[in-house]
Amino acid sequence: MERVSGVLNCTGVVLHTGLGRAPLPRTAVEALSRVAGAATVEIETADGRRGQRQDVVEQRIRRLFGAAGCAFNNNAAATLICLAAACAPREVLVGVSRLVAIGGSFEMPAVMRQSGCPLVEVGSVNRTTVADYRTALGPDSGAVFCAHRSNFRLEGDYAEPSLAELAETAHSHGLPLIYDQGSGLLFPTLWSGGASTVRAALDDGADLVCFSGDKLLGGPQAGIVVGREDLVQRCAAHPLARGARLDKLTLAALAATLDLYLEDRLDEIPTLRLLGADGEELMQRARALAPRIRECGPWSVEVRQTVARAGSGALPLVDFPSAALELTVPETGGRELARRFREAGVFGRVEDDRLLLDLRALPTEDEKRLLSSARRAATGLT
Repeated sequence: MERVSGVLNCTGVVLHTGLGRAPLPRTAVEALSRVAGAATVEIETADGRRGQRQDVVEQRIRRLFGAAGCAFNNNAAATLICLAAACAPREVLVGVSRLVAIGGSFEMPAVMRQSGCPLVEVGSVNRTTVADYRTALGPDSGAVFCAHRSNFRLEGDYAEPSLAELAETAHSHGLPLIYDQGSGLLFPTLWSGGASTVRAALDDGADLVCFSGDKLLGGPQAGIVVGREDLVQRCAAHPLARGARLDKLTLAALAATLDLYLEDRLDEIPTLRLLGADGEELMQRARALAPRIRECGPWSVEVRQTVARAGSGALPLVDFPSAALELTVPETGGRELARRFREAGVFGRVEDDRLLLDLRALPTEDEKRLLSSARRAATGLT
């Protein structure tokens, strides 16, 4: 990869990790531009004295959640720092089914080791009880930890304590509950399928909740921590915090995204708008686009009903009804056609040797770019 380039996401995965996850709101993009030069990152405008980098995030989080907060450069760092600041060097208790592994290198047992917290596994994969936690608690216990199962699901006969029960158990022994909520879903929506939310986790008694900024929050890559004042302060002041601090661009974009929540301007957050799009409306868009795409190259085009995903492990239990344009070229396989479209700046997916251009993750305003890219992809095809 020679450079990072802007492309069109027609994969049907809204928060595609390979394509940069959440598309930024317009106000966040404008904020990035405003701070490209010198910017007030760690300086007070009123008196010119040294300021605190976290203030711009902390002030907004406090208004949004009524709790303290801070932010780091991604949620893996936030999780590591929460454990190191609130628990190390004491033991941390984790249910076996919550020892998640995400992506290429994020494995919870390894994160525990790096944080300096000895791991105590609790219960079994398909059945863990409050009694299991009480049995595991001891004089060396420092915290109870729970991670959102972001990239897999448990089905069938299984049971585990609720977050509120974990909080009560931890608090009865004077310990904090740390919850890696992961997705950054702040509150329930019509399409979130009962998934966990940051606000519900705080209401259930979690002392520290950490989550991603570039997933369902719809902002830049960041790891945000919300919760108990003293623990948040320990996170912000921890030696690891400097190695994971936000730069001026991310600070500005994150602040702008949080402002949209504070001002109830959620319709300006592309991620929420894309995930909330009606499936039938996507079908109508696909039907309208089909003849225009057909004119761009020597391919046949069919409209297909599809199933899209939120992506990045954000909502593994939710299927999003979607629509796609299915492109076929005689004697040109789907993979070759997909390669040509990628080189023209469009990422789709291949099924049954056909290229699908799914509209779930494509904003309506990008349809003209899609047509232009399709014409470039058609060059040389017969």
